[in-house]
Amino acid sequence: MSQLNKAVNKTVNKTARADPFAAFMKLKGKPCLMIGGQGEAADKIQVLLRAGAEVTLVAETMSSEMSQVLKEHPVNWQQVPFAPHHLDGVWLVVSTLTDVVQNRTLFELASERQIWLNVVDQPKNCTIIWPALVHRSPITVAISTGGASPALAGYLRALIENLIPPSMGELAYWLSGWRRRVGPKLPDLAARGQFWRVLFEKGLPDCFLNGDVKNAEKMIRKQADIWSVKLDDS
Repeated sequence: MSQLNKAVNKTVNKTARADPFAAFMKLKGKPCLMIGGQGEAADKIQVLLRAGAEVTLVAETMSSEMSQVLKEHPVNWQQVPFAPHHLDGVWLVVSTLTDVVQNRTLFELASERQIWLNVVDQPKNCTIIWPALVHRSPITVAISTGGASPALAGYLRALIENLIPPSMGELAYWLSGWRRRVGPKLPDLAARGQFWRVLFEKGLPDCFLNGDVKNAEKMIRKQADIWSVKLDDS
């Protein structure tokens, strides 16, 4: 065993834990709480707003970036210190406070109420880990190291951003339209999955991304003929 592997195994044994479960939260219309208006708060609150959350900001001070966010988006700003009643009815809490003791108290309060909590740069006080994100709406790619190395997550995000062209989002919307037309005419989930897998293996995404939309549509129609699927001409 190499010295590198020995070092890694030694570290893993000391910090053995279950890997976090990855999922995406639907926050449209859900009340969320941002505690603190400095540091990463402005970036994080914009992610919540993009998800359609109804955000309350509890912060005595805020950065210039956060001030600009409040000018452009409907955020309920309460210029007071955090108090337990701010958790009432909340689904998700994000804290950008740096005080470990204060965040530990927040962790205990949120845990008692079974409210998801993310604390910036304090993974032991989190019940949910904020990933590094790549957005190509409606596509979202989330990268997490389980709190082990946020810098590595950011590095991986940069790599992935270079791999996914901006037009990938357009491809997703285009495929969604065809999926609605084709799906009801196929017998079951397995058949629908196989239909699209064959097209992807034949290069359908590359055809669209290269700008040849007409040929991409021909590929779908040809596949439909093979499967005896009659498509409407809409």
